[in-house]
Amino acid sequence: MNWSERQASFARALSDPALPAPDIFAPCDAETRFNVYRNNVAVARIEALKAQFPVVRSFVGDEFFSGMARAFMQEHPARSPLLSEYGAEFPDFIGEFRPASELPCLADLARLEWFCLQALGAADCPAFSLEQLSATGPEALLDAQAEFHPAFLLLSSPHPIVSIWSAHHEDQLASIQDWRPETAIVLRPDTDVVVRACPAGAAAFVAAAAKGASMREAAEAGASADGAFDFGQALVELVAIGAIAAIRL
Repeated sequence: MNWSERQASFARALSDPALPAPDIFAPCDAETRFNVYRNNVAVARIEALKAQFPVVRSFVGDEFFSGMARAFMQEHPARSPLLSEYGAEFPDFIGEFRPASELPCLADLARLEWFCLQALGAADCPAFSLEQLSATGPEALLDAQAEFHPAFLLLSSPHPIVSIWSAHHEDQLASIQDWRPETAIVLRPDTDVVVRACPAGAAAFVAAAAKGASMREAAEAGASADGAFDFGQALVELVAIGAIAAIRL
């Protein structure tokens, strides 16, 4: 076995306790010594998940979260040397994790936190300005397409994920009374990630526009979702918060 094969064997054994310890430890007590490495790797990944999903951790408690993270590690070994990239499958895993079935909002809450991480690491891009918007003719605008900022993401949920996320950051989790569906806008206009609730009409408008629909078609989608949807107001608000990178005429 050459050196690269030994490295690959070592890496596989770190993530899979069912595999024997690599023979580089022979003739000493290989399993005992190698378990030190396994434990260090497990602790590092659990701590990374705790840092990346603090609201989920706060919601379920440290002990439950650690147990859930360990179960996740058994099914999802790291595929990147960067711990910041570990956890992409965690929200879907939570949705299928039976001990968490009594908390149906947990998977979407984790998705929202992962979206925040993606927005934080997204490319910088100048936003389309209100001045540029006012200089665009109404008829041309309706036939145009919107290009959203790389750090802009939309997440719809049957649970009040924005309220839960906001309450955590304000230390007011017990104050949520109205348990209703919410759509979250995640954006990093400058250096900080912003999370805010998005009305149903605006959410339908954004979802359609993000798929390449014209402004006219997206506005129709927004009006279908909410009879009170105001296309002009929604567009101005999206431009004002820096959600749109360009409008292609």
